[in-house]
Amino acid sequence: MPTIHNTIHEATETFTAGLSAAINAGYATTTATATILDLDAAPLVSIFDNSGTEGGDVVFTIAQSAVSGLATTVQWDTANGTASAPGDYTAVVAGHATIAAGSLSTTATVHTIDDSVHEASEAFQVTLSAPVNASLGTTTATGTINDDDTAPVVSILNSSGNEGGHVVFTLTQSAASGSPTTVQWDTSDGTAAAPGDYTAVVAGSATIPAGSLTTTLTVLTTDDGVAEPHEAFTVTLSNPTEASLGTSSATGTINDNDVDTAGAVPITAPVTMATTPETSRTSTA
Repeated sequence: MPTIHNTIHEATETFTAGLSAAINAGYATTTATATILDLDAAPLVSIFDNSGTEGGDVVFTIAQSAVSGLATTVQWDTANGTASAPGDYTAVVAGHATIAAGSLSTTATVHTIDDSVHEASEAFQVTLSAPVNASLGTTTATGTINDDDTAPVVSILNSSGNEGGHVVFTLTQSAASGSPTTVQWDTSDGTAAAPGDYTAVVAGSATIPAGSLTTTLTVLTTDDGVAEPHEAFTVTLSNPTEASLGTSSATGTINDNDVDTAGAVPITAPVTMATTPETSRTSTA
């Protein structure tokens, strides 16, 4: 008896054939069971990368290569990457996903944790295993958690130092960050001029480490031996990464350390003043 070939993976199927209306014979057995063995390969089940915003969900699609007449089940587990459970997401151990018979896909959901730290996007993995009524295709997917916190604001503060020493500027940011903050800095002349008064810096780089609020940058000044008023130069910030700019310029004041001797009265040996004794006089009438 011929059977029909379809393209759907399915369980072994059976039907029954029976005898009746015999002529010139009797029956030993009137029915028989026929078994149809499926020829179609089990579908491949795979998982695909996805992303979500911090505090929300990352929803992964689990799909199979063809519709099946059987429900497909698969185990899934999370694993840390740059994101770590439980601080960044809720881990799943031995989760189960089912693709219903006649369907092509289902989903697996991982909840993420909202913190208040600005940081780079972070990632974790989901891995499939132990498929039933399917074989494995792409077994691992990456879930990316997109940060929703505002980047901190980085600023520079005015400073001063003595001639021949250093002027040390403090860089601050408005909040600690989960990523290092870097910024370019450059000096420019004011009443102080490089190289006579200080050592110029072009395209310097300063870094506030992750988790910190401040760092410093240093400008060397020059001791010229000339008495003069205090002088000043400017430091300007630009090109921040993982931050935005607040106060981007600061003044560095160089305090003079030389004594002005111009116009001073020379100091000589003490002068002795001669005195004449008072002479007594007698008045005569």
